[in-house]
Amino acid sequence: MPDQVRHDGDFCCTAPERPGLCGKSGRNTYNIRVPGPPGKEATLTPTVKFDPAADAAYIRFSGEAVLESEEVSDGIVLDFDENGRIVGMEILEARKHLPPAMLTQAA
Repeated sequence: MPDQVRHDGDFCCTAPERPGLCGKSGRNTYNIRVPGPPGKEATLTPTVKFDPAADAAYIRFSGEAVLESEEVSDGIVLDFDENGRIVGMEILEARKHLPPAMLTQAA
């Protein structure tokens, strides 16, 4: 799981040495700026959902269909598309792994 840092009060999926690469865009979504060569930067807008009763979160990175899933760590399941790209991630025991502010926004 990528390092989690807080920047300006928002959740960021980036390494601590790269603060400011994301920002909150609305309920259940976060914009993550992906650095690249000048003019080649990209923005990823994952959707975050949280089921408090199940203590499970799902982060959707893409609208592509899920072809297969793999548990990569205890309670962390990645979903892949037909090209092997990660399109989503399920996180069990989400309260243990994710910041409370993110779960509150997503619930």
